[in-house]
Amino acid sequence: MYRTLKLVSIEKYLGGKELTPTTSVKIQIGEQIFCDSAIGNGPIDAGIKAINKIIQTHAPTIIIPTEEEIVSYNAHAIGHGGGATCGARFLVIQSEHKFSVTGDATDTDTIVASLKAYLDAVIQLNALTTAALIGKIF
Repeated sequence: MYRTLKLVSIEKYLGGKELTPTTSVKIQIGEQIFCDSAIGNGPIDAGIKAINKIIQTHAPTIIIPTEEEIVSYNAHAIGHGGGATCGARFLVIQSEHKFSVTGDATDTDTIVASLKAYLDAVIQLNALTTAALIGKIF
């Protein structure tokens, strides 16, 4: 079942000498809002893990990409100086149905842009997977 996914807010702790980066995310799935946190090798990795935990717990029919299916991640500045924004992109190659999707987003915060781009990739992945399955049925 295809659902709307939206990043509502994040809180991040970047870590330190002996502390692990942690990100808490709040996402909207349909009309409901869920929150969870995770640790990772950086705040973006931790945020993706938190998003995946929420989806697996509260919306298990939504397909999330495996680490192997995420073949590229890129974040870059758009503009110059203090007014620059970040553009982020995830490229996911879905091997079972043989298609690729990109998730794109922009924000003034690199971590927010990255997590929005990941959610966009999840949305695209689910839309095309649904279309591929319907195509096999008819």
